[in-house]
Amino acid sequence: MSTVLRFLAPLMVAGAVTFTAWAILRPLSEWWDRYLNKWSRWMQLELEAMHYDLPRQRCRQVLAYSVLFMSVLGFLVNYSVFFGLIFAGLGLAVPRWGIGFLRTRRLNRINAQLGEALTLVSNSLRSGLSLQQGVELVVEEMDAPLSEEFATVVKETKLGLPFDEALQNLAERVPTPDLDMVVTSIVTIRETGANLAEVFDVIAHTVRERKKVEGKIQAMTAEGMTQGVMMCAVPPVLVLTFHFLDPTLVAPLFNTILGLMMLVIIFALDAMGMWMILNTVKIDV
Repeated sequence: MSTVLRFLAPLMVAGAVTFTAWAILRPLSEWWDRYLNKWSRWMQLELEAMHYDLPRQRCRQVLAYSVLFMSVLGFLVNYSVFFGLIFAGLGLAVPRWGIGFLRTRRLNRINAQLGEALTLVSNSLRSGLSLQQGVELVVEEMDAPLSEEFATVVKETKLGLPFDEALQNLAERVPTPDLDMVVTSIVTIRETGANLAEVFDVIAHTVRERKKVEGKIQAMTAEGMTQGVMMCAVPPVLVLTFHFLDPTLVAPLFNTILGLMMLVIIFALDAMGMWMILNTVKIDV
């Protein structure tokens, strides 16, 4: 009997470990697959909206490699699984941050080109061209990304979509206050029959003046924002500096439960302070 028990005991332990691993890894695998499906689709749509062609399978790879790279980087910071898990969580958000940065930069470039495009359309209207022909002139004369968005308007119009609906689709793809004002004005003026050339001149002047005010506000708030970023960067920079100079000084922060709790609290308070500073110096025009 004892021989049979000695033989069965390892098998029972192995079976229990296998069942436990399966019970844990199966829902984790299902969640990971749902995450990749959801956010790879979102990434593909966002990139398509910015006129970047990236297959969905490649988007899944970007998401997976982001988590893998960040988890390895976190583990190498202090050879700690805890930091590996924390950085893996950050890796889930890194692609979304990157897409958000690209989208914001694209919208800013479109806003910077909008005044020149409105002046070009106004001049074309004065020379006898129609509004659609003025939009086509913007596609030919202007640089990307604004020319790409207007090219989409021209393409939709040629496919049979009413011009007003094509402009409204443009406002949905490029959700900026300036472009929304332009589209609303064009749709309203086409219904009322006002002078489009004069209205385009007024809107172009308004957009330029608004950009000047935004530039002055950014210059006035840049100092406060820089000071806030530097103040919030002091704690992690000091911890990393002492870690590389004398690891024993900061070892309790990484090797004890109390130290890890303190790190979490410090990170939360630092992030809260950064959020408060950025919202204080942020002024909407």
